[in-house]
Amino acid sequence: MQSRKKRTTNFEKNEQATTTAFEAIDNLALTMITRKNRDEKPTLLETNEFLMSLGRSSCDTPGGRLIQTRTDTGAYFKIPENAAAKLCVDGSVGSQTYFTPRNPFEYSPNAGDVRTPVLGLSVLGDRQKVPVSDLDEDERIEYINPVTTENTIMVEGTATLSNSGQITVHNFNTTAPGVAFFIRVVPQNSADVNVTFMAYLKRGSEVSPNDYSHNATLRRAGDTADVTGEPSARPFAWFLSQAAVNISDEQETWTIGIQHLPTVDENGRTSESGVNYTISITASRCLFFSEMSKLWTDSGCEVGPETTHERLHCICDHLTAFAGFAAPNPLDLGKAFTFDLDRSLIAIATVCVVLALYMVAVSIGRRLDIQDERKRQKRAYRHLSRSATPGKRLLSWHLWASVVKPPVNHFSRVQRISCCLSLLMSFMLVNIMFYRGDRNFVPKPVTVGDTELELPFSWDTFIIGLESSLIALPINVLIVVLFRYAGARPDASAGVTSSRPGRTERHGFIQKGRHGVDIALPRYLPTVEGAGSRYGTDYTANQTLHVNRLRTERSKFDSDWA
Repeated sequence: MQSRKKRTTNFEKNEQATTTAFEAIDNLALTMITRKNRDEKPTLLETNEFLMSLGRSSCDTPGGRLIQTRTDTGAYFKIPENAAAKLCVDGSVGSQTYFTPRNPFEYSPNAGDVRTPVLGLSVLGDRQKVPVSDLDEDERIEYINPVTTENTIMVEGTATLSNSGQITVHNFNTTAPGVAFFIRVVPQNSADVNVTFMAYLKRGSEVSPNDYSHNATLRRAGDTADVTGEPSARPFAWFLSQAAVNISDEQETWTIGIQHLPTVDENGRTSESGVNYTISITASRCLFFSEMSKLWTDSGCEVGPETTHERLHCICDHLTAFAGFAAPNPLDLGKAFTFDLDRSLIAIATVCVVLALYMVAVSIGRRLDIQDERKRQKRAYRHLSRSATPGKRLLSWHLWASVVKPPVNHFSRVQRISCCLSLLMSFMLVNIMFYRGDRNFVPKPVTVGDTELELPFSWDTFIIGLESSLIALPINVLIVVLFRYAGARPDASAGVTSSRPGRTERHGFIQKGRHGVDIALPRYLPTVEGAGSRYGTDYTANQTLHVNRLRTERSKFDSDWA
C-alpha cells in the first residue's frame, strides 16, 4: 500500500512539473514569436533532451510547408497548402515545434505505449495558441517520426518455388489493437536481388496460396499489392494499413507464407533451388496526448503509407503532442518451417544415424544381457554378499558408463541404452525450441581494464542450457528410476510363487565361509526335485525346500562320520 501511494505521489509530482515546464515554454514562445519577422530564419532553442523551433512564414507562400526543429532529428511536419490558408493569422503563420527523445508525459496511465520520440506542433497567434482540429481530408497534417531499429528482430527462412506445392510459414502475434503492418522480405544472397517473392497473409495459424486474406508480389523495384494493401516504393516491402488488417483485439495470431517465382539465369536455365531471405514485421500506430483525458490515444490519426521499419508516417486532422506505437518486431515470430527437404537434411541425417546406432547398441546389449544372466545363474549357489565399492556405486549410477559394464541387478543394458536415447532425443527436441534463426548467440567480448576477453559462450546459451536441463531432465530421471526400482519379473517355469514384496526375512542360508565372509544363498535356488547337478538349470523362489535338503544332507553326514 505504501509503495502504491509513493508511486501515485511521484506521478502527481511529474504531472505538476511537466505542466509548469510547458506553461513556461509556451509563454516564452508567445513572447518570442511577436519579435519574429515573416520568412525569417527559425529560432532554435536547445537543451540536453529538448529542442524547440520558432518560425513565422508568409501566408502567400505557394505550396505546402515543411516544419521541423533540426534536420538531424529526422522528424518533421508537412502542412498541405489547403491547411496553410486556414492557419494564417494577420497574414502569417506562426509555428512552435518541439522534439524530445523522452516522453515528458510519463504520468499518463498508458505512457508505456509510447515507443518513439515525442514531437509537437502548435500554431501561434496574437499572444495565444490557435486551436486546430477537425481538418478535412485534403487538409490533414502529416508528420514523420524516427523509429529506433537497434532492437529489430530478423527471422530467416527459405522460400520455395511457387509451383512446388510447398510454402514457408511464419506465425506472429499482435500486441495492440488498431495497428498497421510493414513487412520486409529481403534476400540474403546478393545474387538473388532480382528474385520475386509471393507473400500471403491471413489471420489465424494457417495460410496457403489458395487460402489467404491479403497477398502481394514483392520485388526489388517495390511491391505490387492487392486492393487491400498500399503500394510501397521500398524494395521487397509491403505496407498494410489499419483499415486493411482491421485488428480490434490486443492479441491476435497472424500467419504469413512466402514463396518465390522461378528465376532464369544468364544461360536461360530455370533455377529450382530455394531462396534464403530475412523477414521483419513492424506493427505501428500513431498516438497523440490528450490533455483532457491525460491519455495517449489515436483518435483522428492514422498510419500513413510512407511508414517503414525506420520511420513512422502519421496523418492527423488536429495538432497537439504526437508520438507513436512502433514495434520494430516485438511480435512473437514463433516459428518458421517448410517442407523443403534440403533445409532439414542435416537434422534428418542426424536422427537417422542416432536411431541406427541405437538399434546396433540394443542388439549388442541384448546379447550381453543374456550372457550376464547365464553367469549369474552359475554363481547363484555360492553368491557372496559383499558391500559395493565406491567405484562400483559410481558405475551403477552413471547412466552412460553403466551401459558398458552394468552392475549385477535387473536394470539391463537394453533398458539403459533406451534411457540414453530418450535423454539424447529430449535434449535435441528442447534445444530446437530455443535455437532458431532469429536470435544471435555470438558471445560478446568482456572488457577488463584495457584487456578485451573473448568468452567461449554467450549468456544466452548458458540460460538456454539451464532451461533445457530443467525441462528435459525430470522426465528422463523418472524413466530411469522406474527401470531401476521396478521389481524383477517372476520366473514362470518354476511353478512356485515368489516371496511377497516387503518381507524383511533373509532369503537364504547364512554361514561363515572359508575366508571369514558370510555366505548367503540367493533368492533363486536349485530345486530339490531332479537337481542332479550342483548347478542345475531349474530354480525356485522357495528357499525352505532347499534349506531342509541341506539339513538332511548334514544330518546324514554327521551320522556317517560318527
